[in-house]
Amino acid sequence: MHSKQWRKIVGLCAVAPLALGLAACGDDDGPERLSTEEFLQQGNSICSTAEAKLDEGFGQLSASGEPEVGQLQRFMLDTVIPNVDGQIEGLRTLQAPEELEADVAALLADADEALKQMRTQIETDPELFFDEGTPDPFAEVNARAAELGLEACAS
Repeated sequence: MHSKQWRKIVGLCAVAPLALGLAACGDDDGPERLSTEEFLQQGNSICSTAEAKLDEGFGQLSASGEPEVGQLQRFMLDTVIPNVDGQIEGLRTLQAPEELEADVAALLADADEALKQMRTQIETDPELFFDEGTPDPFAEVNARAAELGLEACAS
């Protein structure tokens, strides 16, 4: 794998899972609705914490040099995807304010689809997934997350 491909996957893995965590909201019987400021603060905090854990994992993975495709595949399946699932669950405990609820729900649906696509690609053709020319399944989700004010989740 070329160093450009490695940089792509490091960047993709750092942002993609974070963007996924943005799009959660609870039901009406759950916790009290947050203000927009509280929602953004707590959502960004969840993403920042998750990003720090992924950075640590990437550091360990790359400590002995540029990882092989199989190592990246295992890291994605064993570390990144569970991290994303954890973010989504953490953010589901937050009650999005009414003015963001529809946008957050739409983002969650798109993020779920992007995660499903990513998992399938990694399982079936990891070399293609890690190729520089392969489109980022989270590009649109990340852009929308940033528009909502969840910069830590879209960086």
